Amino acid sequence: MMVLSTYSAVPLFSVLAAMVCPRHTRLAQGLAAALGCLLGTLVGAFLAQAKKDAAASAVARLLSQHLGEDMPADELRDLISRARRRFGVPPLERSSEAWENTSLQEIYEGLLNRFVEVSEFKPDELSLLQRLKEVLELDGIVAGNAHRHAAQLLVSRGYSGLEGEPMKIATDKLLYLSQRIFAEETPQEAARYEMGRLCQVLDLPKKEAAERIRKVAVEYGEEPPTLRSRGKQWLGCGNLLAYASSATSAMTVIIGLIYMYWHFPSFNLKFDDCYFEDPDEYTYWVDCNSTWANDWGMVGIPVWVPFLIGLTGAMMVNPMVLQVVGFPRNFVQHGFFLIVQAMFANIGYCGKLGVTTGFVSIAIGVIDIVAAGFGIKSDRMKELQRLKDGIGYHSQDEESESE
Repeated sequence: MMVLSTYSAVPLFSVLAAMVCPRHTRLAQGLAAALGCLLGTLVGAFLAQAKKDAAASAVARLLSQHLGEDMPADELRDLISRARRRFGVPPLERSSEAWENTSLQEIYEGLLNRFVEVSEFKPDELSLLQRLKEVLELDGIVAGNAHRHAAQLLVSRGYSGLEGEPMKIATDKLLYLSQRIFAEETPQEAARYEMGRLCQVLDLPKKEAAERIRKVAVEYGEEPPTLRSRGKQWLGCGNLLAYASSATSAMTVIIGLIYMYWHFPSFNLKFDDCYFEDPDEYTYWVDCNSTWANDWGMVGIPVWVPFLIGLTGAMMVNPMVLQVVGFPRNFVQHGFFLIVQAMFANIGYCGKLGVTTGFVSIAIGVIDIVAAGFGIKSDRMKELQRLKDGIGYHSQDEESESE
């Protein structure tokens, strides 16, 4: 296909123009050749676009013939690659990127829109869309743009009169298909970003979108959530565990206050009695305010440990407290915090009260770590995850798609 290109059209038209020039002077033939070059450039651009259109048509024809068949994906991908090379847009070439971002995206988006427009839920729709993305070798950016454009078209159809149940079904199908396609992307932040963009276009709250995706999954015949995925939806259990964990920290605050009452720091500050010489052979003049240093310096930190650690743990239950710190993000971190709290802020203070609180802290800390294995999270942990992601959208495999 190199014959149909700018490289062949420009010299061909230049020579042809020089030959048909009515005047055979060098100046006239040079001007004619220059005009021929310009015409050849225009014709070359037209031929290049024609080849790209022909490549898109060839790919579409192959897909219409083999996409729904049992042909292995590798074999179909090879057929498409040969067709692309034939028309000058080979895969994995920088010169083909613009064509891929337009023509291949349009092919993928066309199938997506066709599925969205059909009111029935067909089990093979998701598999066909995944197969198409695989054989076209589309990256996450192209697929994300296709889904976002499909959402924009759906919104425009809503302005044009599509409403009620048909609009709801179309939106649900688009949400479901998009979430399942994006779930294959790595890292997961990319999937959350794309789903966040989709929700913004559709003007849907994230919780509502997640609930609608779950309902559509049933329509597509998916199995009910496993014990692990169901555990990620135990929001009430996560909050209850977070409150129990913070209760041990609240008790640690009480221990800290009691201990500070019996070891209350002194405000005794000497000045007139301090000199620049040793008062006796057993005392250095630099230790004149050693009592203040023992109560308020580094030596006095152990007195404050129970109160400060307990106060920190008690605030972890509220999503709006310690948000900048971003800790804990899960119950593994919270569990280890409770164990540290027991060892350094409970057992060594206030006798039996501290020991009992320490054992309870360790027990609940172990429960926290086990609960994390089932994916249980509290409201605060989900809030921290939303802040980390920036867009706040989660896939279904990470608690509840959009919480």
